[in-house]
Amino acid sequence: MGYKDGNELFINPYNFVSIGNGSKTYSNNEEADDNELYTGYLECELITRTPLAIPDAHPANKVITDEKGHSTYPRYKLNGSDSVIPGSSIRGAIRSAYETITDSCLVTTNVDEGFTGRNGADNAFKPGLLCYDEKKKNWELYEAERHRIPIEGAGYKKYKSKNCNKYFRVGTDNNGKRYIEVEGEKLYYGQNVSFNSKAFGKNAANKLVTEINGSDSPKKGVLLIGEENSQLKDGDLIPGSKKFESIFCKSKKAKNPIDTYNKDEIKAILIELIDDYRDKAINKEFEENHYGYKGFEEAKKNNVIPIWYMNEENHTSISLASIGRYVYQTNIEKLYYNHIPCGSKKNNKNICPACSLFGMNKNNKKEDGGIGSKIRVTDAYLEGDLIDLGKVTLKELAGPKATYFPFYSKANKPYNEIDARIRGRKYYWHNQNAVNNKNEYADSEKTIRNSTQELIGVGTKYTFSVYYDEITKKQLEELIWTINFWENEETGNMCHKLGHGKPIGLGSVKITIKDRVERVKDEFLLNKKEWNQDIDNIVENSEEYLKDELMTICRFDAISKENNITYPYIEGHDNKKFGDNNYAAHQWFTHNKGTGKKEKQNVRYLPDIKDYDKNKKGHNIDLQTKIYVKGN
Repeated sequence: MGYKDGNELFINPYNFVSIGNGSKTYSNNEEADDNELYTGYLECELITRTPLAIPDAHPANKVITDEKGHSTYPRYKLNGSDSVIPGSSIRGAIRSAYETITDSCLVTTNVDEGFTGRNGADNAFKPGLLCYDEKKKNWELYEAERHRIPIEGAGYKKYKSKNCNKYFRVGTDNNGKRYIEVEGEKLYYGQNVSFNSKAFGKNAANKLVTEINGSDSPKKGVLLIGEENSQLKDGDLIPGSKKFESIFCKSKKAKNPIDTYNKDEIKAILIELIDDYRDKAINKEFEENHYGYKGFEEAKKNNVIPIWYMNEENHTSISLASIGRYVYQTNIEKLYYNHIPCGSKKNNKNICPACSLFGMNKNNKKEDGGIGSKIRVTDAYLEGDLIDLGKVTLKELAGPKATYFPFYSKANKPYNEIDARIRGRKYYWHNQNAVNNKNEYADSEKTIRNSTQELIGVGTKYTFSVYYDEITKKQLEELIWTINFWENEETGNMCHKLGHGKPIGLGSVKITIKDRVERVKDEFLLNKKEWNQDIDNIVENSEEYLKDELMTICRFDAISKENNITYPYIEGHDNKKFGDNNYAAHQWFTHNKGTGKKEKQNVRYLPDIKDYDKNKKGHNIDLQTKIYVKGN
């Protein structure tokens, strides 16, 4: 089965607001220079502009409705109210806008988490052995020889050759560990074995295993059993193209290690890969016919790990498969333009404006060195009647993660390039069609990958308060601006996004400020003073492009109703001729990665947000994106 360009164009549900060249800092002494500090609260109103999903995800309230693991969630309720929006949800949206306009740090970034990519078939990795040196207390990578084990059975395509007269069978035990069965014995990934092999084919380096742990097995090596590459079709397992598993032994040429790694480096590289393979959001076939290399830990205990590697310009990349994922050797601080979270820095002398106002945890933990918040956002309670849309089964939300460089990387550069940078801060477009078109977000099929939730209808109103304690006039004005986006009418065009289902059009809300109550000499007094709502004065220190980009993507009517906001999909998905997996949405992203040399010129990249004309209500879809749906 092949893929080709389809006929439909689309607008990706999200885009990015740029970040500056370095996070702006806020001196801890700046507040002392302002003689007047403000304490009080803002009384706010929130009105839903598209349906809203605020699920109660507490395990006691989750209902598994069928054997597929499909979950149904009630909406969040509290203190007898039919619907409540947690203050934490509102606070997160406000802080996000505040971080953007003040060019603050990317507070949710995990600096300990690496980025993974995937190589292509025409750029396959080489066999290697990672061996632990007890004396040096490090891991050494050596070049290895691969001896191929011909396999027969479900999930494999039988290798047919006159040179091959013996086949081995692979199984998976109850713990998901893969093994090869030899004379009734189960041999696992990473296990030391004796074997014999012979050359086959035109390349003398190709060795075919003829015996394992037998009487004629003079060679020593380490067993490598990978994942299946079969696919499910109507519940049946259809073999892929895989014919062999492997035994690796150290190459006779491998006198010196190719590279060395300490324990922390191995943890950062290989454990990151294992986590990705076991993440259902990344590995769509996990627990169907992929198991996430569950024998890896045993191989690590044996101090010899069979792996695959590739020599790059200034480092060596490691993978668990010849065509598979590997960790980019990327400097996270540079990748994020030095916008790493203030809490991960060594000291708090200079922190970003957002952390100064909203607070921060040290190293993402509640420990010494954190900064308390000067902002408190209450839960939002209903004002008037609830518009109840009932239970709705939602579309699947899975999309590419930050590791998907064609959408997430600035200038479309792979993360292993020295000058690669992240695009910016992720925001979702508002979808006008979701106001009254259920097809934008609803699905007729219940699966483990989607959910059913109780939705709140358009026009439902809530009230809440934002308390602030001893902040400067500048901070107060910036806070007000990020709450209502300089326009204070409920019919205003500048909206936030809250709750579940943002990619499918849910969660657009407009927030307005009804009153400001100020504390004067320990008394709270209603202050009707009109505060400056001129964006140029309030956010005067912000870069012009940050304001323009944020104001573009937060406009409710930025994308006209004629345009299609959706993740890409595979046309012909009603035709199951080639199996369900071939028509899954993730296939579009898989075939758009440009992992092979031949594919790179055909990669479709996400357009920059500046390509959208902020002066137009609608956008010409042909001009704003050249990303195509794949067809069968």
